[in-house]
Amino acid sequence: MARLLPALLVLPLLFLREYRAPLEEASRIYDRIGDSFRLADVFLLSVCVLVLLLRPKVAETLPLPRSVRLSGLGAGFALCVALAYGFSNGGSEFFYDWRAIVLGTAVAVVVRRSIPNLTGTAAWQFWLLGSCGLFATYTLADFFTGGGVPSLDTGGLIPLSDGAALSVLCVSAVLASAWLLLASRWAVVFACLTGLPCVLVVLLAARRSHWVQMVAGTVLIVCWMRRRRRAFWLALLSAVVLAVAVFVMGADRAAGRVLSMNPFSRGTLYSSTNNDHVNDLLDAWEQIAESPVFGIGLGRSYGTLRITAWKSESWGVHNALLHVWTLYGLIGLCAYLLWHWALFRWNWMMVRRWRSARHPDAPLAFAFLAASLGWQASLFLTGALFTPWPYGSTQVMVLIGSLWGMMFGVFHRRQ
Repeated sequence: MARLLPALLVLPLLFLREYRAPLEEASRIYDRIGDSFRLADVFLLSVCVLVLLLRPKVAETLPLPRSVRLSGLGAGFALCVALAYGFSNGGSEFFYDWRAIVLGTAVAVVVRRSIPNLTGTAAWQFWLLGSCGLFATYTLADFFTGGGVPSLDTGGLIPLSDGAALSVLCVSAVLASAWLLLASRWAVVFACLTGLPCVLVVLLAARRSHWVQMVAGTVLIVCWMRRRRRAFWLALLSAVVLAVAVFVMGADRAAGRVLSMNPFSRGTLYSSTNNDHVNDLLDAWEQIAESPVFGIGLGRSYGTLRITAWKSESWGVHNALLHVWTLYGLIGLCAYLLWHWALFRWNWMMVRRWRSARHPDAPLAFAFLAASLGWQASLFLTGALFTPWPYGSTQVMVLIGSLWGMMFGVFHRRQ
């Protein structure tokens, strides 16, 4: 357990709000130290350096797959080009967009060196589910006793507005579903106790992109695992939690939010942001049309024409594909797509390998890999719609880095 400590030390950052909201302050761990670094940056990089110094390389871990290495190098090249182009055109905020990716990569190194075997991965999953379950339970208790935060999208109170923390709860919900489909009896009970509060918080938060993340990720793992009897019980539990969420929200409010998922829906409170999201994409497309190869470069913003009431200048687009194309150019967009192709392809190969592996912990290994692929695929899907750049959040990248570290560490070993 002592060896797992570095990998567990970074987990609290999953729940510490990074960006300030109108009625909520950011955590103090994201306070700046000087002009460029924050306390969270120093903490994560320090943990990474200490692990590299104190933990010897795990001999049985294979090198990263060739496709992943090449696509990662391509992404690094695209980043350097975007930095150079942004600098040559007067850019200033060079760390803003890719800082979290570097920190997530540092977390991947920490996890790869800190978790030595399959028992360690099971313990990490236990801690993730447990911490998410406790966080969700506390959030619900506060909400049902008069707390909560106002929602500008639905006109009522919601238990949680932090999008990054909601993404973490989505992962926990998908992983808990995988445990329910594959694990032993006591692990199923634990998955229900920790996963159901996470599902309820995500539903009551009424964030459409997180609904899609959770539902799409769960549907994918159900299709892969082919456990019909347990899938029935999973569907039954999901129906009960959905009924509770609809009762708490109110049928009209829930239905209005579902109907507002049509991006061309107009004229209701629940679809009030749809027009701005579409116009956000149109403003970004004009920037791309002016410079399709290099984009605008990193460190620069651009003035908006159609969404000035929302933001007069924009540092990002609520669509991952257009965001990358706008800031990193066509080179960056190709690198982004190649990286995900290599990542998903390798994750799928690992899912197939561990599905038939003969090992006492193979079911939990298979559950983790399937949940990791299901959620990351759903994150890619929602990123291609109307959501903020997912790799710009330190909270989300701490989680993604942990998934990468285990996928390319413990599960990628000589058998």
